[in-house]
Amino acid sequence: MTVSPLKTAVKRALATGWGWKLARLGQGPVGAAVLTYHRVGTASDVFPNLPISVFRSHMLWLKQHCSVIAPDDLRERATHPSRRQSVLVTFDDGYRDYHDHVYPVLDELKIPAVVFLTTAFMDDPARLFWWDMLDLATRRAPRPRARMPWARDTAVPLTPEPERLRFLKDCKNYLREVPDADKPPLLAALLAELEVDPTGLEAPRQALSWDEVRATMGLTRYGGHTHTHPLLSHLGPAQLDTEILTCRNRIHAETGIAPTWFAYPNGRACDFTAQAKGTLRHHGFDTAFTTVEGINGPDTDWMEIKRIPGSGSIPEFAWAVSGMSDDMRAKRPARTGAAAGAPD
Repeated sequence: MTVSPLKTAVKRALATGWGWKLARLGQGPVGAAVLTYHRVGTASDVFPNLPISVFRSHMLWLKQHCSVIAPDDLRERATHPSRRQSVLVTFDDGYRDYHDHVYPVLDELKIPAVVFLTTAFMDDPARLFWWDMLDLATRRAPRPRARMPWARDTAVPLTPEPERLRFLKDCKNYLREVPDADKPPLLAALLAELEVDPTGLEAPRQALSWDEVRATMGLTRYGGHTHTHPLLSHLGPAQLDTEILTCRNRIHAETGIAPTWFAYPNGRACDFTAQAKGTLRHHGFDTAFTTVEGINGPDTDWMEIKRIPGSGSIPEFAWAVSGMSDDMRAKRPARTGAAAGAPD
């Protein structure tokens, strides 16, 4: 999609101090933005990631232009918007790089964060998420073309690099929608098609260890992200109960703190249900996060908190945090009399 020169200019202006201040005056009081990150790392890491330098630039920009809030302040800041944008930083999945790369930056800048843990992967250090297995297999495939098991009529090129990435993206998008019980045979068939031995798909430990969790608790609240990362909308009552309760109990046992915050795997509106929300409440979770984009305000459903991807250059990042995109403007909190007169 072509981006207009005007929008590009607005994004660049937002990244500056004067541009951000003007935008804040024009928008009036705003609610709370919640950022989502996953992997942060270096070019030599096994898997794709957001470079440490980019993440650090995001955090420095937030410190200068926004109120980077502690988790316990989220409801207050969303319910009582102000002209200074409130931002909460969160991470999904519980990757090891949070300890190795992210926490040192947060500790230096004194920025709190929330990390949502998928506990089965912490209990088994050799275990990989299915999408990480697929990433490794696609990169190590010796053949130049392959057929997807669910689309046998067409052989798809694996080279050059853009074609490989397109193949990987299409496979991930398909497998994401498949019930979890059906994923292993499809993944096995795909690896066979790629001529990759699954026993050779090894990588350095990817998940946080429990010792690393405990070492980073000074600035980090740890929340649940299920035990094995299924889409909750695919689960029956017994499976829901097991995934949520096992996750909660493992975090409680290892940290001494029972989690009350949760992030839905994948996090789209179709990925969780009223039944899932009820099961979370039953097991002590009172706050849940989606990946539906938007700014959180007085009308926020606290079991469906909106978030914004943490990515891109500073102009793109500032644009996302501002909530000025077309997609998010319709979801912005309505101004109330109290909000309109709220202090900066």
